[in-house]
Amino acid sequence: MQGERARRLRARCRPGLSNAPDVNASSFSEKLIMRYLIWFLRIVLFLLLLGFAVRNVEPVTLYYYFGYEWTAPLVLVILFFFALGVALGAAGCLAIVFRQRRQLASYRRKYDVPDAHL
Repeated sequence: MQGERARRLRARCRPGLSNAPDVNASSFSEKLIMRYLIWFLRIVLFLLLLGFAVRNVEPVTLYYYFGYEWTAPLVLVILFFFALGVALGAAGCLAIVFRQRRQLASYRRKYDVPDAHL
């Protein structure tokens, strides 16, 4: 019974063999409009961030323990701590991702599913 179940699962997971209609299919013009809209939003975001950076160039001093201090433009300080937050958030997610990959690998071995990108 388990071999039959694995065979059905493999058959279901093969890309390109489905007779179902593609629900994500859209016309060329819709894709072109979305591409232009995304580029427009990117340019607007870039200009907003550029304006923020130009307006916040005053030097600020951060005082650390033991008499250490760091003087830099405000925009660099904000950018540094934003990047540090992104890096720490990504590092915090890595444990979850690796645990899920380990579980998937064990399920693939247990149910004899080929290692393919689904």
